[in-house]
Amino acid sequence: MEKDKRLLKGYSLNLDLNVEVFEPTSNEDLLKFLRDLPQESLVSVMGSGLSYGDSFFPPRGNDSITISTRLLKNNITIDLHRNELTVSSGYKLNEILSFISNYNFLIHALPGTGDVSLGGAIANNVHGKDSWRVGNFNNNIISLLTCDRQGFIHTLSIEEINKKRFILGVDLIILEATLKLQQKSNLYIEYSERSFDSIEDGIDLLITSRNDFDFIVGWVDCFNLKNKKPTGRGYISLAKFIGSDNKLERSKSQNPKVNRYIFGLNPIIFWRLIRFFYYPKTLKIFNSIKFRLAQNKFISNIKRETHLLNWNFIHHKLPNMNLLHLPLGFIEVQAFFKINTASSSVRELINYCNEKKLQSELCGIKIHPKKQGMNEPGFYDSESVSIGIDVGLRRVRNAESNLNLTKMIDLIIKLGGNIYLTKDSICLSRQIEMMYPEYHLLLCEKIKNSDPIFKSGQTERYTRGVI
Repeated sequence: MEKDKRLLKGYSLNLDLNVEVFEPTSNEDLLKFLRDLPQESLVSVMGSGLSYGDSFFPPRGNDSITISTRLLKNNITIDLHRNELTVSSGYKLNEILSFISNYNFLIHALPGTGDVSLGGAIANNVHGKDSWRVGNFNNNIISLLTCDRQGFIHTLSIEEINKKRFILGVDLIILEATLKLQQKSNLYIEYSERSFDSIEDGIDLLITSRNDFDFIVGWVDCFNLKNKKPTGRGYISLAKFIGSDNKLERSKSQNPKVNRYIFGLNPIIFWRLIRFFYYPKTLKIFNSIKFRLAQNKFISNIKRETHLLNWNFIHHKLPNMNLLHLPLGFIEVQAFFKINTASSSVRELINYCNEKKLQSELCGIKIHPKKQGMNEPGFYDSESVSIGIDVGLRRVRNAESNLNLTKMIDLIIKLGGNIYLTKDSICLSRQIEMMYPEYHLLLCEKIKNSDPIFKSGQTERYTRGVI
């Protein structure tokens, strides 16, 4: 049970911290470590380390440590009669899907990369391009094997976690999960693209298309202007499963394809070369070309077929895309708005970003279901639409831009919106209190009462000035 010192960085590369890391190789090692650790030690939890901010950094202090669950891979067992999978939290989604796809099983609500660990997917309740229809990732869960800060085991359902007001990653570390599997005749989808001329048209297309497709995601060009205002034009990618046919055998044998190279180049070298050309003018040109292709009726009417996992995991086609933003990294704010006000709210948000030169360089839009518990992105009692604002800090890192980013969050709040905390690295305590009053109050209570919980840089930031 050795510890080592290492530099941790979030996926957005805008924060880093030298910390002591402990990586247990079994549940027993982890439990013993926690029981032997002084209760005053500051402990955070990390899976694959792909959260964007400081949610897995420990609070700064002399007695702090991060526990990585990356090596917890002691169990992966499939029950073919019950369509269930029991799997350790350290397995990546890629590894799990490679295993279950041989049986034509699928897990719902997959994020854009399979490199996320199972524990991280659950703790952050990730969402996918089908979540408006099937719910977020934790709808897959039958039960969880967890342990608390004192090293005691708990087996719980998601309903019990919500009822007892546990916060995953704060009250509990996930050791194993038993998941519901979805049987498909094959894992192939048919997909096409449709363009839209404005953000209002794009959101309307998202909403009206949902009954006809299994997966939907949209992409917005925030650099195209008309009368000095962003049009918000873009395109929607629409996909649905293909019925049982001769592709059945192919789908059994085809695992998710993960590119390790880009056009034969190491991703580090590739993205270093691209950085020379990565500026608003070139982004505008690229976005325009992509939009024109989606707008072309001949091209847009083409229905292409591929394995679902190759279509869903966009980050696998261009691995290590975050390296594009070195050396300063980027900020992503994924804002959620209620579905009936989404068009006007998103319009106001992208207008603000254009005015402050914070245009999103990669901008996705999706539909989301209503919440079922506190560990839910969106935190609404109704459906919502999200938009991801990605801003490279190489382009905007200065005191004025920092203030404008904070004001962006204030605008989202003013418009009745919330943000996805897994991608947050800048939100202030007062902003969390306004967006998520129940979550904020519960977090403050746990810390005030000196409950034995796991603490992170993010929980410290969210309760700063309150405790």
